[in-house]
Amino acid sequence: MPRSVNAVASRARRKKVLKLAKGNFGSRGNVWTVAKNTVEKGLTYAYVGRKDKKRKFRSLWIQRINAAARSNGMTYSELMDACGYETPGIEEVVRGLESDISDFFAFSDGISFFPSMEAMFERLHSFVQRDGVQIVRVKEKENTGDDIPGNIKEKGAEEETIVSINWRYNNCECQTEFHVYYILTKGNKVIIVDNDIDKPYDAPAEAKKNYIQHTVIVSTKYSPKALRLLENIFGGVLPGGDVEILPATYAGYGFEVHGTPEGFVDFLNTHSDTCLLYTSDAADE
Repeated sequence: MPRSVNAVASRARRKKVLKLAKGNFGSRGNVWTVAKNTVEKGLTYAYVGRKDKKRKFRSLWIQRINAAARSNGMTYSELMDACGYETPGIEEVVRGLESDISDFFAFSDGISFFPSMEAMFERLHSFVQRDGVQIVRVKEKENTGDDIPGNIKEKGAEEETIVSINWRYNNCECQTEFHVYYILTKGNKVIIVDNDIDKPYDAPAEAKKNYIQHTVIVSTKYSPKALRLLENIFGGVLPGGDVEILPATYAGYGFEVHGTPEGFVDFLNTHSDTCLLYTSDAADE
């Protein structure tokens, strides 16, 4: 009995791909196997390009709005606050940045080629630029000697390294780290096989509370709003007016103060009937 095939559907599927490949040079536009690879790669680049286009236009709009706002005596952030728009929180920025890193490695079949590791760092640095985020540096961190996971070894990965990105957002100093698995050719070219930016990060137990996915907030400084609030409430900031770098905290809203602000005791005495001071259980003991 002859083999049963659905030739009509198969032909329609191939015609659809060849139609998308129309206009390519030579076999890329009329040979099924070559055209199929060309279309798949083209659609992948088109997806990344659409995201990049939106990012660039949004950045341009913000620059234009900021310039117009400053010509009228206010900043972009103040204008957005006045319009009822909230600036993104640090968690939203972290997720967006790590999503950009994931998009950077989202090439055909998940494999990317670079002339060297330094070239990859330079391209990654320019790719992950986001509104309000300042990328300080992208570097290779000293390897911890972890074994390459078995499922990644099956893809052909031979080497593993840790990529560290230091960046700033508002008053936060942040660091994002993730593993990259690659092959080093005889000509010292780098073939990226896989990465773990989309996978859960096993943060150190002693610092786990300071991590958001693959990112840790190294430190945060007093924002100008926090300084104005301290000064307006207590009549001063800190003894000597020092502005120190504080460890990050995610518990609730507000900011953490190290030291006793000037005028704090007088403030408590004046508002003794209305002021509720909360301390931890450890302080009660």
